[in-house]
Amino acid sequence: MASFLEGPVVGYWRAFDEKVFFALNGSLDSVGPWTILWAWMNTRTLDVTWAVVMALPALWVIFCMKGVPIETRVAKILAIALAVVLAISLAKSVGEHVERDSPSRVLSPFHNLNDFVPSLKVKTESGESFPGDHGVAAFVYAFGFIFLLRHSGLTVIALFVTVANTLPRLFGGGHWVTDVIVGGGGFALLVIPLMLATPVVSWLEPISRILLDRFMKPILRPVGLENRLV
Repeated sequence: MASFLEGPVVGYWRAFDEKVFFALNGSLDSVGPWTILWAWMNTRTLDVTWAVVMALPALWVIFCMKGVPIETRVAKILAIALAVVLAISLAKSVGEHVERDSPSRVLSPFHNLNDFVPSLKVKTESGESFPGDHGVAAFVYAFGFIFLLRHSGLTVIALFVTVANTLPRLFGGGHWVTDVIVGGGGFALLVIPLMLATPVVSWLEPISRILLDRFMKPILRPVGLENRLV
């Protein structure tokens, strides 16, 4: 992050940004299945869809993962959620002091998805593109699952979700690739070590037990799924 903000390699970061933008956005030069796909991927509907998809592995951990006490599993999911909130809060605080327009505002040629698919409300620009909430949340999510849960299948899913959440804005021109790599990855690497090097999971286990006993079990008891919370 320091090398991106100031120093001898800033120019290389900028050149990398431009090459990635022209390579990705440049592929959207006509109306067709490829362009329509990325237009849909940049809609609010898909944002909500991916939020649901991100929740599914967490539910699997709570209900199906074996070999780890239920309160510990819930505590680790809470820790990941806490890390996401903390990282986004830090990112917004820093982002307020970094004025950066999205590539769609400063580079040409730019293929605007709204011109190709006007029926969709596609986000293609931003006046505060760094660091990007999608990138921050996606990286924290991935690192949390990789380092806290240490499950190979979940690692693959987390990496897939990270890529799927960040690529659309790069194609659409709403963010630079460094918004994702430097911003998202940087803030994730600031927060995730706190989850690993402190007893935060242990601190959250009593809260997890309260959530299980007072909320989750009563909700699941009528449908016969209470026994899954073991």
